[in-house]
Amino acid sequence: MTRDSHDICLESFDSGIADLSDALTAISCHEMDRLTQMLGAVASYPEACQDAFLEQGEESPLKEIDQNWIS
Repeated sequence: MTRDSHDICLESFDSGIADLSDALTAISCHEMDRLTQMLGAVASYPEACQDAFLEQGEESPLKEIDQNWIS
């Protein structure tokens, strides 16, 4: 079960990196709606990671990293 939670976290952070790249593209193209969408998605990924562990009754070992991502 913990392995599945780690996989969800990895997918979340990978998606976050891709979305941040898309956000940079949106900035250079002056696409503010797209930028807002990408940044909103990025902000949700740490919570998805934490939730994956909480659903297993565990605290995320990545909690500190997740908090830094949000900050």
